[in-house]
Amino acid sequence: MLIINNCQLKQFYHECQKNKCLGIDTEFHWIETYKPIPCLIQMSNGSRTVIIDCLENKVDFSLIKKLLLDKKILKIFHSGRQDLEVFSNLFNIIPKNIFDTQIGVLPLGFKLSSSYAKICKDLLAIKIVKENQRLDWRKRPLSKAQIVYASNDVKYLIHLYKKIISKLMKYNRKDWIDQMHAKLISKKHYFNKTKEAWKRVKINPKYSLEKKILKKISEFREKQAIIKNVPAKKIFNDSQIIKIIKLHDKCQIKQSIKSINKKQYSELLKIIKKEINSTEKNVKLRIMNENENEKFLIAKKLLKQKSENLNIEPSLIATNKELKELILKKKKKLLTGWKYKVFGKYYEKIDL
Repeated sequence: MLIINNCQLKQFYHECQKNKCLGIDTEFHWIETYKPIPCLIQMSNGSRTVIIDCLENKVDFSLIKKLLLDKKILKIFHSGRQDLEVFSNLFNIIPKNIFDTQIGVLPLGFKLSSSYAKICKDLLAIKIVKENQRLDWRKRPLSKAQIVYASNDVKYLIHLYKKIISKLMKYNRKDWIDQMHAKLISKKHYFNKTKEAWKRVKINPKYSLEKKILKKISEFREKQAIIKNVPAKKIFNDSQIIKIIKLHDKCQIKQSIKSINKKQYSELLKIIKKEINSTEKNVKLRIMNENENEKFLIAKKLLKQKSENLNIEPSLIATNKELKELILKKKKKLLTGWKYKVFGKYYEKIDL
């Protein structure tokens, strides 16, 4: 059902107070802009599926915000990171009480990249057609095929949730997904993007100066992208950031980023100069020594073995970054709870 007025939305809102479960998805356009442009919000309470057109602006969006913030209503997503990005921009909030089916199936033998269509097929024996994924959802009017596609993306989410929870309870693995859900709704991913931008650049700085320049340059790029309302990589891409960090030379920087204007070039030089003046150039960051690196390889092998025995994605237990932090004694998350039982106690035997 395509919602076109407040009366219809209010009726659906009151229905959701009884159902206590809500499947949610969004369709958006995110190519030329810094933030995604929300086009549709799809919701299903199990008995009814609705589609709200974000571009028509004829409905009271505060009712949607209330649903998202209602702690008594479980919000079910599939691969919800970008949907949460849409809601953080649209309402300046992160939905409360959520469940992500892509995370939920990880203790059940599915990969982290498992699609909604695959999970529906494997767990519900339902075939979902995904032919409209690359459509421009800004165009109006919506076709019948688009409405069916958008509806199907939420229609089965509650059924999936119930199936997943049933299996997790059966194998006593429900708490295995808590940490990944906590990461998904962490506000720093959505509201502190300029300060966190450096973490998305694929580089491992060896020196403290490189790390400081990386942080400042990434923050500068993010702010420029916000001002111009373009994706951050349109300002300059990650490989160009890496060149800036490694070079520190005016001519080489100018040559490597030909698209940069005079003002941006001047700002970059100021940032680099300031960090060079305030940081001792050759102070190495704490990295793994030979013994620790050997331990990391053994731990990684152990992780692979244990995850294969359990038929789960290794990253559900630990990422490479978390393994390194464990070996460097920065964090001990893997040595508590269920992770200790399936991995930590075995790791301790090699932690000599």
